[in-house]
Amino acid sequence: MVWCRSERKMSSTNITFKRDAFITDLFNPQTTIQKFDVVEFTGIPAFMKAVTLKLFNINDLTHTKIWVWSLDDWKIIKRLFIETKIYFKQYIDICIPQEILEDIVCDFDEKIINAKFRLYVKFTSFIELNDLVNLSESFKKWVSGNRIYFILNLSKDNYIEQINMMGKLYITGLLRFFKVNFDYDSFQTCTLNDLHKIEFWINTLASFYKVDAEDKFTLDISGFFYRGVIVSEDLKLYYPNSNKLLFDLAKNLDKNGETLCSEELYNLRRYLDMKEKNVLFNVPVKKPAWELINWADNFKINNELVEVPPITCLILNWLGNIISTENREKVD
Repeated sequence: MVWCRSERKMSSTNITFKRDAFITDLFNPQTTIQKFDVVEFTGIPAFMKAVTLKLFNINDLTHTKIWVWSLDDWKIIKRLFIETKIYFKQYIDICIPQEILEDIVCDFDEKIINAKFRLYVKFTSFIELNDLVNLSESFKKWVSGNRIYFILNLSKDNYIEQINMMGKLYITGLLRFFKVNFDYDSFQTCTLNDLHKIEFWINTLASFYKVDAEDKFTLDISGFFYRGVIVSEDLKLYYPNSNKLLFDLAKNLDKNGETLCSEELYNLRRYLDMKEKNVLFNVPVKKPAWELINWADNFKINNELVEVPPITCLILNWLGNIISTENREKVD
């Protein structure tokens, strides 16, 4: 940080003000996205725009996620894997809706078998993955050395159905890996009876996790503190797992720490500069699953970024004994 020195001069007619140094490094549009530990792009256009404008590059310090919504988008990613060698050196996450999974399997290319990426599928219904894998020899080879994660969004209205489906998917074969998100705000209206029921079902998840098998049931839950961000095509930055706006990067591409609106600068730096020790738990949490804390829900429920609501703390405690850090490298 550069400290400024000001000078005030008085004459018989007016007062003048002059600064000899400036604070500019609090915000730099070219490096802002790179400062987050996990960056999730809403689609190929968002990713390509950020790269084209030199606002982002895949590196060892940032965990990268890219949503692919169509077969055409997948072909672009596939071409990048083939033509850009860095994609063979650094793991990235490719996230897709379940509806295009079969198309991607059938379009899989022998040339990307060694590409380093994880496939995340937004789960909507039961699927026989064994049948899909047999549609493509290239995909079968890739699966043997990589993982497919199914994304599930659990709310008060669907968590029983979703957990039951996870168990069914697990029992049937290849599906061992799951990524879960919780809509904590929906659980706010739970009764005491509801909470005991939720605890039972989360313990059911734990029982799957403890299965003594070589390919055990695994929840993709990072135990490392991190700050994630979602980047949209119009270069707006959102808190992870939400539609709450954090910062509008597009309109501030010509700004720096001196010229950026102070309110926007405060909101951005408050999140970027947040440390593990700043987070306040309303209920003691022995083993925080940092990835499951929804910062936007913190705002919605408590109107405070770092104050974790009691319902979130309860769920984190119930999940505490199944946090898996073995599949996620620390991104500090």
